[in-house]
Amino acid sequence: MNFQEKSERLIAMQKLCLQVEQDCEAMDKFLTFLEEARKRQQELSSFYEEEWTDLVYDDDINPSADADVLSEVLYEYIPEGHYSIMSEDTIWNALVDHRESLLNLLKTIVPMID
Repeated sequence: MNFQEKSERLIAMQKLCLQVEQDCEAMDKFLTFLEEARKRQQELSSFYEEEWTDLVYDDDINPSADADVLSEVLYEYIPEGHYSIMSEDTIWNALVDHRESLLNLLKTIVPMID
């Protein structure tokens, strides 16, 4: 390799090294995001398991007397394309999707580890 080729290769690797360092910073931020996402998922899961039925149903099969009013109260908090948590499928689907996303992330990350 002549001097010019060596210089170009070293410059390219210097730039690449900087990008890898920036990637590490981005991954650290992503780890923080994952920890926050986990807390949200755990809170929603606990709500679903421990409170949801009591808030939505009077007994095992009959909606509570104020279910319609509660649905109306929630309506303004439901973005277009999303569904109300008055349907248990909404929470269940969100929790399953969260788990599947983590599994997909894991499947992507594991092969990257040297």
